[in-house]
Amino acid sequence: MKKGDLIVARQGRNEAIGVGAIDQEYRFEPNKKDFKHVVGVNWDEDFTPRKASNQFGMQTVHEVIHLTYEEILQASEPEGTNGPVVGDPAPDVRAVSSLISEYRNIILYGPPGTGKTYLVREAALYWLARANKISVTDAGKHYLSFVQFHPSYGYEDFIRGLTASTDSEGRLHYLYRDGLFVETCLKAQLAGNKRQFVLIIDEINRGDIPRIFGELMCLLEYRERKYQINLQYPDKDGNRAFYVPENLHVIGTMNTADRSIALLDTALRRRFQLHEILPDSGKITSLIQVGSSDEKCEPRTILEIINKNIRDQGLREKQIGHSYFMQADGTAIDDLGVLMGRFNGQILPLLQEYFFDDMEALNNVVGSKFVNLKTGAIVRHTDQDAFWEALKALLKENPKGSPA
Repeated sequence: MKKGDLIVARQGRNEAIGVGAIDQEYRFEPNKKDFKHVVGVNWDEDFTPRKASNQFGMQTVHEVIHLTYEEILQASEPEGTNGPVVGDPAPDVRAVSSLISEYRNIILYGPPGTGKTYLVREAALYWLARANKISVTDAGKHYLSFVQFHPSYGYEDFIRGLTASTDSEGRLHYLYRDGLFVETCLKAQLAGNKRQFVLIIDEINRGDIPRIFGELMCLLEYRERKYQINLQYPDKDGNRAFYVPENLHVIGTMNTADRSIALLDTALRRRFQLHEILPDSGKITSLIQVGSSDEKCEPRTILEIINKNIRDQGLREKQIGHSYFMQADGTAIDDLGVLMGRFNGQILPLLQEYFFDDMEALNNVVGSKFVNLKTGAIVRHTDQDAFWEALKALLKENPKGSPA
């Protein structure tokens, strides 16, 4: 046996109770009372005991054919799995799922509020459930990892770094700890190409990309063991060699209101398939009854007009997404009071940030009833009748048909 070999721990003639990969070469430990011949194994912690159709030999160490190993991995799923439980997804979920199937590295980018994080998670779960022939629940539990980048996130958090800990006697010890990316890669390596894994990196552009990825950038493009390189820090056993397996898909999300896609790190941009997610007013289907009158408010038209006005200011990447007009359960807002609260608490503050030094431009976007040009202040309506009058003024200033 040598480092990198796959291992099956058996019980009896046909039950596998563990799988792993040798990560430390053979050594003899004379001070042990029993089992002095030792190899280190990185065990798959998610594996559950299962039966194999082929019988194992009864020797202490016995070589099994690769087909037997693959059959063991697929023999049964973790407890609670009832096979693939996948509903009929929305068209956008299916489209992103197809991207995941075709490409290993993807970035979804677009304006805020377009549901990029929600969409990529739903698409990843749908694809994993189908690819691994398991339920959506088990796909999320065993094969999907998630992280959000931020300015203080670094190489030591994502790849590997030195950390300090104290023992039971209070003595300080330093050791190397694997980050999320390395942990996910090791799980994918251990599972082999019969299992697919997804790592979602939310807000990927908010992190310092060269600092976080370091020398791993090239491995996103060149997968497999033959392209392995030495990491900056060793693992707990002193090994530096590392590679990114083919069965790991890395998906990032990026808010273009924070930073243009053109400013994204060039090395990263070249290694990722970029897919734009734009506001989809078609998801907003509600009509809001206004008081006791026959008037109805159509949120979809309001979103289309505002975004058209933003584009007319040359700020296509700073449109507002449809989720600002959606509720937590995924349905469109159907109450004028709720819509007024969303305008006051989220939509107007966001637009005010976009047009901080240009209230005239902001007036052109949301209409004269939401901006006081004399004082340079945003007008937040607290009365529903006044709010509806402001919306009607916006609609009147932008005749029907102009959003197209």
